[in-house]
Amino acid sequence: MQKTKFINDLMECIIEGINIPKVQVERVITPILGMFLESILNRVFAEHPKFSGSYTLVSPEFPLKKENK
Repeated sequence: MQKTKFINDLMECIIEGINIPKVQVERVITPILGMFLESILNRVFAEHPKFSGSYTLVSPEFPLKKENK
């Protein structure tokens, strides 16, 4: 419960910065989201026939090659 409160308070503090000119909130949020990205993708695509599987974060800005169709 304490961890959830901390994360909620942290996100609230970060989001308050959205209204400040030239603040790049995505740079602050990226490391936080990176901690949860694998589990989020695994859950979101768990039942999807094409995208289900085990996702592993290689690098925060690792480009994925898309197949030509």
